[in-house]
Amino acid sequence: MCSIWLGTRCANFGIFYDKMTCFIPKHTCRTFKSKDNSIEGNLLLSKTLGMQHIQLQPDVYHDLVSSRNFSAFFKREWRPSSDTKILCVPQGVATLEAQEGVKLLAHEINTYVQTCGTLFAVVIPCGTGDAAFLTKQFQQLIVEDPSLDMNSVVFPQILNPKEKNRFGRPWWPLYHMYHELLQETQVDFDLIYGAFAWYTLFSDTTQLDKVLNCTTYNSKRQFMYIHTGGTSGNATMLSRYEHKNKS
Repeated sequence: MCSIWLGTRCANFGIFYDKMTCFIPKHTCRTFKSKDNSIEGNLLLSKTLGMQHIQLQPDVYHDLVSSRNFSAFFKREWRPSSDTKILCVPQGVATLEAQEGVKLLAHEINTYVQTCGTLFAVVIPCGTGDAAFLTKQFQQLIVEDPSLDMNSVVFPQILNPKEKNRFGRPWWPLYHMYHELLQETQVDFDLIYGAFAWYTLFSDTTQLDKVLNCTTYNSKRQFMYIHTGGTSGNATMLSRYEHKNKS
């Protein structure tokens, strides 16, 4: 059994074959390494678990991103036996496989809410491209049911941050938000998705009012935060902030 995942946002994809996982980027970002050139964070944890780190030339990588012909690539590079089964899992919720998991999570949330009888504002951090994907899905629903519109309460609200920052780039407001959350809640949120989600909520009081005040029921709701980012990458991000502080 072989599974392949692709992440154009992070410029990498991976292959799992015969208990072997390969991380295959077009280049190794220098921020994966510390000042003494040793790896850390997610990359270190993955290699500890047996992952192989293989780099592709940019032209080979871009051809694979465009064609998504993972089966041919895998067979050419690894020459598996004829009975090997290959499963491609692109990164992101836009894939059918990932959508099944999201549907299951939504049903679990609905069941919990109905059981406890409390109104919740479900908050979930999103990465690059998620808002555009959601908007596309909403527009399709409107085509199917003209009585709906983009302001309908049945659609999730897409919150726009007061200030924007390039995805994954160290930004001091996120660093401070991360440490404030850690001090107040003793919860270690991730520095990529989580910190930005909370910054978006707390940097503008109108965002909080939009999320917590439900005019339909004339009452406030409680937060239900859905964690989506891995905290094992925080070591790399904190190292980047340390480097940025010294430069």
